[in-house]
Amino acid sequence: ALCVNGTMQVNPDSQLPMQIDAEMLLIGSSAGQERFFELYSDAR
Repeated sequence: ALCVNGTMQVNPDSQLPMQIDAEMLLIGSSAGQERFFELYSDAR
């Protein structure tokens, strides 16, 4: 889900670019969290 301007968007269109001020909410395991950060983050 994305929170944009105080509005929650559940299952947003994956083809649209994410706004710079959007917050992303992910639900998963701690192993999934680690993998997400390995793939998509340069720093925590």
